[in-house]
Amino acid sequence: MSGITLFSGIFCNEEAVALDIVETTGYRLVTDRAIVKQASELSGIVEDKICKAFLAKTSVFNQFTFEKERSIAYLRLAIAGMLDKTEFVMSGFSSLLIPRQISHVLRVCLTAGSAYQIEAGKTTAGLSEDDVRVQMETGSQDRAKWVHLLSGHTDPYDPGLYDMVIPMDQTGTAAASAHIHQTLLNEAVRVSDESTAAVLDFKLAARVEAELATSGHSVRVESNGGAVKLIIDQGVLM
Repeated sequence: MSGITLFSGIFCNEEAVALDIVETTGYRLVTDRAIVKQASELSGIVEDKICKAFLAKTSVFNQFTFEKERSIAYLRLAIAGMLDKTEFVMSGFSSLLIPRQISHVLRVCLTAGSAYQIEAGKTTAGLSEDDVRVQMETGSQDRAKWVHLLSGHTDPYDPGLYDMVIPMDQTGTAAASAHIHQTLLNEAVRVSDESTAAVLDFKLAARVEAELATSGHSVRVESNGGAVKLIIDQGVLM
């Protein structure tokens, strides 16, 4: 069976869609919170500091501490340890750290127009419109910076980054969940020998990268067929 990742604009009903998929499929839900917790246990870095890796704003001291890069390395390692089992719905920023070579993961993005987001923020979060707009601006900046850091794309909702993009202002929660479930049956996202090998490569690369990060080296690591390659230029981290 395959896995599912969900990345979403703010106030796009991501949690409700994730829970509906879990209820429909019986898959386990993996959130940013769970991944951050595991990354903290693996690294010894406190959870609050790891969470800052998702934010657009980076500390001026990061050029000396490489805290953001170390956090990402351990987020990768945490995710790698969770990929032995498929049948998961991974929701949040962390989900974008799974490499494209692992093809038995269905990558889904949820979007919506600003009017929908404003109304959802008011009704589901109980915020004033001004507070919703502030959170939308901050959330958009965080998502844009995160996706640009990982992929070089300036649009965090670029369809080229995902297998499917669902406009939630045109699709209800149940319909979105059903569409995802139906697409999950496609042969293209079934487990294959190649995608299983890609998981093993990812696990090796994540382990080496985390070990280097612990030693104070900010180096991106890739693996292909068990052969490890170090990438010094980290303009793009995917």
